[in-house]
Amino acid sequence: TTELSPPRGFDISETLHRLRPIIGSVHAINVADSPRAQGRMSALATCSLVQSRLGVETVMHLAIRHRNLLALHSDLLGAHALGVRNVFPIMGDVPLTGDYPEATALADLTASGLVRLIAGFNDGVDAAGREIDQPTSFFIGAALNLGAPDMDRELRVMERKVEAGADFLLTQPVYDPELVERTAARIGGFPLPLLMGVLPLRSVRHASFLHNEVPGIIIPPETFERLERAGDAAAEGIAISQEL
Repeated sequence: TTELSPPRGFDISETLHRLRPIIGSVHAINVADSPRAQGRMSALATCSLVQSRLGVETVMHLAIRHRNLLALHSDLLGAHALGVRNVFPIMGDVPLTGDYPEATALADLTASGLVRLIAGFNDGVDAAGREIDQPTSFFIGAALNLGAPDMDRELRVMERKVEAGADFLLTQPVYDPELVERTAARIGGFPLPLLMGVLPLRSVRHASFLHNEVPGIIIPPETFERLERAGDAAAEGIAISQEL
């Protein structure tokens, strides 16, 4: 898969133009939901447009902090009606850090609670236990942070998501393969299929930003050293990603 941030405006044409060269090389397009709490086109609309115009599956990110329970309910049913079947629940970035710092952050559900809500839809019932018209057929993702400062807590949260009905795991970008191997060894293998995040580094500045400003991303000193020594840091970033 590859990840896409929706456009800041309502014109999707440039976004589709940038995606076309990789159609056929990826199985699905991950569509972020208001990344970094920025004002952007909805992930739902972007997913629907990408699927209908490019004929490739999408994975719709669904941020909990930006919607109450009623909005989550309606967006999910709307997504299913539009043919969006893959959903990736996330907490979402705190509004204080984004375009509208005065916006309210919500907490109606946890990530595992949203997984449970979607799994309930697949069983034909809503969060209140009422039957919906017919069961949905969502494929449900769950986030796993391999660089979490408290890995014990992260693994407990992962277990709750698995028990709630998640179908696959998706990680933050990884720059140290030992992180993946240590976690897998610790828990005796991942309980679900795992998509490891791979984000090519463009420069030392880019690496510094990710390491210092994005929670859950840890970049080893040797990676910084490789970027600093390289004549072309962006090409070196691609090489590092290929090795990962």
